[in-house]
Amino acid sequence: MDFLTEIFSPNQIWGFEVWMNDWFFVLAIGFFIVECLRYAVKKEFTRNFLGDSIANFATLGLFIIILAIVGAAYAGVFLYIYENFRVTDLPLSGWTIICCIVLADLAYYWEHRFLHMNGFGWATHTVHHSSPHFNISVAYRHGPMDWFFPLFFHLPLAILGFHPFIIFLAEIIVQLFQTLLHTEAVKKLPRPIEAIFNTPSHHRVRNTMMPIAQYHSSRSLFCLPVDLSKI
Repeated sequence: MDFLTEIFSPNQIWGFEVWMNDWFFVLAIGFFIVECLRYAVKKEFTRNFLGDSIANFATLGLFIIILAIVGAAYAGVFLYIYENFRVTDLPLSGWTIICCIVLADLAYYWEHRFLHMNGFGWATHTVHHSSPHFNISVAYRHGPMDWFFPLFFHLPLAILGFHPFIIFLAEIIVQLFQTLLHTEAVKKLPRPIEAIFNTPSHHRVRNTMMPIAQYHSSRSLFCLPVDLSKI
């Protein structure tokens, strides 16, 4: 429980974010290999599957290049808003991190809903939904503007007083959780888990909802306790 009250430095937060992101990718590659073996056993490891998986990681490579170009400016906007417009001074503690994750998850809900319901957003997000397969490599299938939209939906967190490094950490945690959902290897989980959290079975249904007009729900980390689709 010391984690909840411990005060961290910005460098500690950043270091943990980098460490978590790097090691999670290693684990994701390992899980993808397991998925490939599963497809091979089922005689579904086809040339089309291999080509699609290569394309998924190719979009990741392009996305990393884009982030290398715009990343400093992206972070700079958050730091500027935080330094000049924050309404509170929240400590860099475990409690703050947990609260930021919950709020970042809600921000992701609205961002993802926007991507499906707005033509400009769908123009980039459709890249993610264009794969005919569903495995963990699809989680890394990024559109060229996927870095742009989180800026607007997560900036309010900086105004609330969350340090940008905590916001980035929360964004990463939400996105890494989403990565785990891209698999057919995991079927339905126990009902309490399915009721509280977004799961692979939820996400498989969501990824079939291609047309913008049909998109009315967008679970992120948690299953929302209320229906926001009518708002």
